[in-house]
Amino acid sequence: MAGPTDPPSSVGAVAGLRATAVAGRDPDAIDLVLLGPLTPDYWRPSTAALVKEAIGNTRAFAMDVMAACSGFAYGYATAHAYITSGMARHGRGIGQERR
Repeated sequence: MAGPTDPPSSVGAVAGLRATAVAGRDPDAIDLVLLGPLTPDYWRPSTAALVKEAIGNTRAFAMDVMAACSGFAYGYATAHAYITSGMARHGRGIGQERR
């Protein structure tokens, strides 16, 4: 679990690691990482790129979907578009925020 002084990407990394373990997938089987942060670690690099690295993925493309409360809906639609178009096969969508 991410602690109170850990950066926001830690919350996303914990969620990503848990989801990957539950799915029984190798982290490198994921080729799309979408993160919905309200508070990113930095403006550059994207927090999604930091989460991608933290879950042990070396090949996915990663991007933040910064749309506040509707970030999940936009992230889901974006992932759906990538997967149905064949540009991605396995995606990881993560909603992340710190208090």
